[in-house]
Amino acid sequence: LHTVIGDNCLLMASSHVAHDCKIGNNVILANYVGIAGHAVVEDFVTFGGTCVVHQFVHVGAHAFVGAHSMVDGDVIPYGMALGNRARLAGLNLVGLKRRKFDRDDIHALRTAYRMIFSSEGTLRERVADASEMFQDNELVQRVVSFINNARGRSFCLPRNGTNGA
Repeated sequence: LHTVIGDNCLLMASSHVAHDCKIGNNVILANYVGIAGHAVVEDFVTFGGTCVVHQFVHVGAHAFVGAHSMVDGDVIPYGMALGNRARLAGLNLVGLKRRKFDRDDIHALRTAYRMIFSSEGTLRERVADASEMFQDNELVQRVVSFINNARGRSFCLPRNGTNGA
């Protein structure tokens, strides 16, 4: 395997992408971001300064990782992860609006996010419910597919008692 960095990426001072990583297009790594080996970062992801990403982590498209975060679990597409041992803090609504995502799609994504990360039932049941309810919504189906096709790593989840949407 080889490290691959997509088109139109911005890697700021002292950022590091390790061996065998796949970095998508239009990714921003602010100063001192470190991406460990075998990580996958999809398109349009933004990392704040001094973030680190654990090996084998998968960060979904259009996600945002806040400054000083340590990401040791997969981050769903369109998610916003924050903190040392990063947790989901909701959706990257600012990024979605800046990229001119449709308002109805954002609303559907927020509703699905709340369904998936609620406290009732298993994660698989909640994902299946969201998939069924939003079967025609591409954004929701991308999140559903990301969760269903996980590579065995844990996910960044919301902090207990919050779903952040």
